[in-house]
Amino acid sequence: MATAHTVLGEIPPSQMGITLTHEHLMIAWGSARYDRAPEYKPEPLIKEICDDLGAASKDHGVQTIIDVTTPDMGRDMEIMVEVSRRTNVNVIAGTGFYRQMAGIPLYFTMASSEQAEEMMLHDIQQGVGPNRVKCGVIKLAISQSKLLPAEEKVFRAAGRVQKKLGVPIVMHTTGWDLIEGGSGPRVATDLVVSEGGDPEHIQISHCEGARGNLPLLTELANRGFTLAFDRVGRSVEADLPVAAVVGGLIVGGFANRLTLSHDSVGAWFPATPGTYRKSGWSAAHKVFIPLLKKGGVSDKQIHQILVENPQRLFAF
Repeated sequence: MATAHTVLGEIPPSQMGITLTHEHLMIAWGSARYDRAPEYKPEPLIKEICDDLGAASKDHGVQTIIDVTTPDMGRDMEIMVEVSRRTNVNVIAGTGFYRQMAGIPLYFTMASSEQAEEMMLHDIQQGVGPNRVKCGVIKLAISQSKLLPAEEKVFRAAGRVQKKLGVPIVMHTTGWDLIEGGSGPRVATDLVVSEGGDPEHIQISHCEGARGNLPLLTELANRGFTLAFDRVGRSVEADLPVAAVVGGLIVGGFANRLTLSHDSVGAWFPATPGTYRKSGWSAAHKVFIPLLKKGGVSDKQIHQILVENPQRLFAF
């Protein structure tokens, strides 16, 4: 039986409930935790995260967070475990890599694809840190419309890992319309599938970037990929065109291929960047979902997007 692999252990998909499929409990760029170790005090970070997540759980029924923070982004498994325990919200942790232009460490630009594969297998099967907390999702990311060399290596590795284990993949995207006859997401997904990846367990994130390109979005959905609109809830003005696209996909029969999320960061170390504006994990329920309902999307369809689709996508 397929299960969702949380930081507290495996659970049946039926216990996932409302699921936000692209989030970050905490980000600590680069070597911040090492360089500033005396200042790294988890408790204030945990409290900040729990305040936001606890409110989303209490007020809107959020029950599962897919945390796609990779090691190079400052993933902290012990904070994930403690947040999950305190809030009673499931957390699924990510292995994998952020994009080469902003995340993949120098080591993995020099390492082989097989070494990247071994790292991901280790995180999923053996676990991370002294308590061996296991990951339940692979995060990948592209920098532009064509894969950079290190990205190609890790995308191939992820496809092989997914073929072996069935573990889901969440894919950060950009470059939707920069190359003739194609796009960054199409190039990236084709590569993963060529190594044995399964579209049924691959989420294409940041589909707002398609800017209403329904032919491309429907092509990807028809191939079995899940389309994530995961930067919603930031303002009514920003959400209106995105809600129109989501509504159009639902009318077209693709409610079973959609998820929603925020790409929000619960806490930063050593400090929140000055240009970052936090949406929080209640924003979709406060801003975006009311727009969908106003446009005629039913409660049943919203339940499918928030509950049923993540259960299919993140259990293996």
